[in-house]
This record gives sequence, structure tokens and C-alpha cells, in this order.
Amino acid sequence: EGRTRLVEAITSIQDDFSRILVITHIEELKDAFPVRIEVTKTEHGSQFSLN
Repeated sequence: EGRTRLVEAITSIQDDFSRILVITHIEELKDAFPVRIEVTKTEHGSQFSLN
């Protein structure tokens, strides 16, 4: 329930900001937003992908 309320709160203010960044390891929250920057640790350093 807390996660659902968090997503609802962020969604309700999204028109007030050009960008909202949410940093999380929780899959349910990751899937709640249409655009994601995912950072992956590799043996050569970190890499990112835009989803």
C-alpha cells in the first residue's frame, strides 16, 4: 500500500516538474514509470541503459 501511495503522489506532481528522479532497487517501483535509466555494475565499471 505504501508503494502504491508513493507512485500516486509522484504521478500527481509530475506536471509541476520537468523531471522527477526516483532511485530504487524495488522492481515494482521501477515498472511504475515509463522511462528508466538502469545502471549495471560490470567488471570494467558501471554501464547505463535508457529504457
